[in-house]
Amino acid sequence: MRLLDFELIRYRNGYLVEVPSKQAVQRYRRKIKANIHKRNPRKIEEIIEQAHSIIQGWVRYFRICPKRYAFIKLSTYTTLRIRKLLLKRSKAKI
Repeated sequence: MRLLDFELIRYRNGYLVEVPSKQAVQRYRRKIKANIHKRNPRKIEEIIEQAHSIIQGWVRYFRICPKRYAFIKLSTYTTLRIRKLLLKRSKAKI
């Protein structure tokens, strides 16, 4: 069941858990990708500040969800995007 960007999942033991919907996660990933891309001409500080506001808004909206569901994957995704940007800017090769 989907309600206000939340999906309700019922476990076998009867517990009902709210998790972010797939559409909400996809929208987050699109926003981060649009903000943190390799060819962005803005300064690193500005890019990270903008990404921080996106992350903060998303976390505040979904703060009632258990952390492990989407936050770990999205944290990893955001970290990798920032790493790629920094590697591109520093001209470093892996």
